Amino acid sequence: MSWHDVVRTTNYLRDIERDYADFNKIRTSFYQWLNLDPLPASTGIQARLCWETLLVEIEVYALVKSI
Repeated sequence: MSWHDVVRTTNYLRDIERDYADFNKIRTSFYQWLNLDPLPASTGIQARLCWETLLVEIEVYALVKSI
C-alpha cells in the first residue's frame, strides 16, 4: 500500500494550540508533494502520547483496492 491508498488520518498532538498550525503546513505540503487528490480526511486531537519526547503521533486508515 502507499499514501495514495490512505483515506483518513487521526493526528494526535501533545500541544495542539502550540503545534497545529506548523503541523498542518508540513502535512499539507507533504500531501501536495505526493500529488494526493483528494486529500485524506483528517482529525486533530490533543493527547498524552506514548513517549514524552513525541510531539505528534499519526494513525492512518487505508483502503485496499479490490483486484
